[in-house]
Amino acid sequence: MNTPLLGPPSPADGLPSWQKPEKVAAWSFVALLAGMGVYYWGLIVPYLVDIVFDTVKLGIGLGTLFVLFLLATNKRIQAGLWYLGQRIFRTAA
Repeated sequence: MNTPLLGPPSPADGLPSWQKPEKVAAWSFVALLAGMGVYYWGLIVPYLVDIVFDTVKLGIGLGTLFVLFLLATNKRIQAGLWYLGQRIFRTAA
């Protein structure tokens, strides 16, 4: 049945589209879902915020480990640290 929600009454039963039983049941179900969403909003939002913060912390930690890995495997940085160590030890001696 492909009738618009607020369309003209159908000639078969004389009811507007929004008064038909299937439309009333659908809108009741939507209202029930909206009411449940509002009622449980205080439980859902803190859980979602915790998930987002945990994901951000995981991303920061993995990004830091990746940068440290890149720094540890870069030959120029290894050579620079070697020469820095040599310079520190020579000036300390």
